[in-house]
Amino acid sequence: TLTGHAARAMGPYSAYVENGPARAAQVSRKIADMGDLWADCAEVSRSRREDYDFVKPRTLADDVLSSNNAPSAVTARGHQFPMAFLAIVGGLDKHGCNAELPIPYVHMDIAGSGVEGGDWQHG
Repeated sequence: TLTGHAARAMGPYSAYVENGPARAAQVSRKIADMGDLWADCAEVSRSRREDYDFVKPRTLADDVLSSNNAPSAVTARGHQFPMAFLAIVGGLDKHGCNAELPIPYVHMDIAGSGVEGGDWQHG
């Protein structure tokens, strides 16, 4: 995804948000370490239960929420909750650490690293 929150929190770096199985296998750390070798740096962010609470249905009309009505840059955990949304819609929330088949998943937010010099219009 491309969230303004990741760019504000991490500057010119990508933000990796991982699920439990990915954290246990140190997937994000390994990818970030390889990125360091190629000058494609990233920061690892933690997924929390609040991220899943943020996207849970609020009414009978909702299955899952993808966002609120505020920009991600001013939303608490604005680059973490999209990982929870994508995990739910992709069915990966059923494959956590205690599942019969744990599946590592890393959400990569490239908002900070996706442009050169922070120039969104021409970068």
